[in-house]
Amino acid sequence: AKILSPSYKTDKDFFIALEEVQLKAKSRQNLKKGDVVIETVQLSLPSLLEIGAQGNLNDWGKSFDLKVRMPKADLGSIWQKAPESVKTQAQNLTVQGIASLNIEAKGNAPTPSDLKKFNLPLQLSGRFGIQNATVSLPKLSTKNLNASTRINYKNKQGQVAIKVEIDEFTN
Repeated sequence: AKILSPSYKTDKDFFIALEEVQLKAKSRQNLKKGDVVIETVQLSLPSLLEIGAQGNLNDWGKSFDLKVRMPKADLGSIWQKAPESVKTQAQNLTVQGIASLNIEAKGNAPTPSDLKKFNLPLQLSGRFGIQNATVSLPKLSTKNLNASTRINYKNKQGQVAIKVEIDEFTN
């Protein structure tokens, strides 16, 4: 499906307008068992971002195996589309760069008891990155900011690794 010129407006001065939104989805379902095979789900906001998912849900999501990928999000273009009320509150912030995201999750849906004990019956791995970013405020600026975050969770143990590199930082 392709939607041309979608927009979102609230009564509080919040307005976002896009040129185009594309959504592609292909899946197979067994509605008696509650099984879903997601061959592809892709959301594209041209010149802003693309994100896609694929995987399996069994017994109405009680067990799952999912992969989500966002190979590229243009931070500068996204910031340009932000509502003026948000930009004004951010005190002349400017942002440029590319963000990416990969997440893989496999396991079973946690019960309320699992959540209370943080005993999650799943495996999770993810990576979020920012490449060649520039962030500027009136009295603060970074150039060529590169950051990556990796998250892994398995067998009740988690690991988080964060790496940040900045070529130039001024204030």
